[in-house]
Amino acid sequence: GNPGVEWYSRYDGGKSEVIMLGSIYSWRDRGGEYHSTTDDSDAGVLHDIFEREGIEGLSRLNGEFFAVIRDFDMGAVHIATDRLGTIPAVTSQSSDATVVTTNIQLLASDPGIELAYDEEGLVEYFAFQRTYGTKTPLADVDRLKPGTVDTYETSELHSKERYWRPRLDPGPLSFEEYVD
Repeated sequence: GNPGVEWYSRYDGGKSEVIMLGSIYSWRDRGGEYHSTTDDSDAGVLHDIFEREGIEGLSRLNGEFFAVIRDFDMGAVHIATDRLGTIPAVTSQSSDATVVTTNIQLLASDPGIELAYDEEGLVEYFAFQRTYGTKTPLADVDRLKPGTVDTYETSELHSKERYWRPRLDPGPLSFEEYVD
């Protein structure tokens, strides 16, 4: 990782608690101005934006992160990925809970999860040395989509919300002004 990057951080207070892996480099306020997070806790920045604006505020974060947000008011847990899903995470259903992890190998240590190979996913993995989309080589184990928040209430998936989509916004500059 980068020197000084806070790869694990936690912030608890108010109506929510945030635990995150990764780093937030900057965030954009409602007026479009960017702010650096070098002096702030990354989880604290995510927490403050979530407390003010909810899931919609995540679209203005720049960084690489995977976050678990415990929403006390809603009685829910939100699982969020950054815009590009740079920290891969997977979900699976055990006998008594939904399991979310950034290390797919840890699923084998949960006695409530019966692991089996997904034939299509396995063929794809052997052919291309990776799987595409949210598929994994394991049955009933899915990768989280980039730029989304999965919301769980009492271990059940309540909703999947995509908070960010890429869009082209060339701005007022001409093509020649963008190219060196």
